[in-house]
Amino acid sequence: MTPSRAYSTNTYALVSASYRGGTSNDSFVARDLLGTVRIRVTATRPVFVGVAPESDVRAYLGNVARAEGSQFDTQSADFLVRAGGPPSSPPAAAHIWSASSTGTGGWTLTWTPQAGNWRIVVMNADGTASVRAEISVGARLPHLLTVAVAVAVAVLGVGILLLALSGGGLYLAVRRRG
Repeated sequence: MTPSRAYSTNTYALVSASYRGGTSNDSFVARDLLGTVRIRVTATRPVFVGVAPESDVRAYLGNVARAEGSQFDTQSADFLVRAGGPPSSPPAAAHIWSASSTGTGGWTLTWTPQAGNWRIVVMNADGTASVRAEISVGARLPHLLTVAVAVAVAVLGVGILLLALSGGGLYLAVRRRG
């Protein structure tokens, strides 16, 4: 998990940078490595958190005043503020979310990554302006040990092969001189 960070905006929504979930045709298949993504939220008033395809978020928030992050660790002061008005409906009423949750206090939203481009959206549950929440994001990597062992075995195998080739070359060089 990342450390909890306070985010706030006077707009109607906080929107993350776009995250690409891997497919089997990608050279790096993040979806297969990630088990689940967890988004921990702490807020004093009812806050909505949702994960949706980037195109659906763009359509829902098209004319809505919002603050958008440009990278994973963007801080509130660095968000790009987009002008607009209020949303046409509260966020929970939009049927675009792959995973969503609403609450106060502290809670965790869990999402299983899928192929495509995704965005995390944080809004007041009633769709009003001035969103404030502390957020941390983390991922469960169930196959990390398997990947680490496979890489270690491959590196060890290459090392042994290079050692054998070097030893053979040294043997041939000494034998020719003698």
